[in-house]
Amino acid sequence: ELSNCQAVILSVEDEVGQRIIIEDLLEATRGADAGLRQASVTILNGYFSRTRLDYSAHTRMLLSGLMRLMNDSNPEVLSQSWDTINSITK
Repeated sequence: ELSNCQAVILSVEDEVGQRIIIEDLLEATRGADAGLRQASVTILNGYFSRTRLDYSAHTRMLLSGLMRLMNDSNPEVLSQSWDTINSITK
């Protein structure tokens, strides 16, 4: 399922679609469901490690949302958050 999700989001080729993906996934990371937070940040990590689109307009919002996840009790969410930050800042 994860590879299917990543294939769909990587097929987005415009700014509007990219903004929707980022906003929706970041919103999902704010929920109480640890599984949903983990899935959302994992998909974000996959997206930013592979996309060729310019996402610099969203960097501030992304870093803010990912830094908030540094307080998460789920170790996988923490790991994926760090990996996503690394993908964004490289």
